Amino acid sequence: MAVAARWLGRILLIFAALLAGCGNETVNRQAIVGIWLEESGLLTARPGSAALATTNAVRRQLAFERDGTFRLMVCDPDRRPVTPPEFVTGTWRISGGAVVLTVKETRLGPQHAGWVPATFLQTQRGGGSAPDTLDFRGRDGLRVRYRRVSPAPP
Repeated sequence: MAVAARWLGRILLIFAALLAGCGNETVNRQAIVGIWLEESGLLTARPGSAALATTNAVRRQLAFERDGTFRLMVCDPDRRPVTPPEFVTGTWRISGGAVVLTVKETRLGPQHAGWVPATFLQTQRGGGSAPDTLDFRGRDGLRVRYRRVSPAPP
């Protein structure tokens, strides 16, 4: 019985290691670096997903740089920053298969104060005409999906 329990424990550890390895393969620096635009239509299209509560004409744009910095900007539908500029800056890193953000500066108006990305949820590679996507939960508790609009420069 003890031998069987030891083997079962080893099998579970190997399985957990394989799962952890799979997560780290999909979340790597190259997969994250680039420019991402908020895309509520992608999120609401998935059954059972909470809809993004934002209905106004502005969107979030996230830029992840190779040097480990990020910038979230509030933009109009044509991706031009709003005036006065509203943004969040900081650093990012990958830890345990997740994107971890450290906010350094926040300049958001009161209506966008909860738009700071707080928790990484997932990333999905696009296929065919589907874009790569990133999901974060903001400080306001709402889930936001971003689609890749520009890859990292080589």
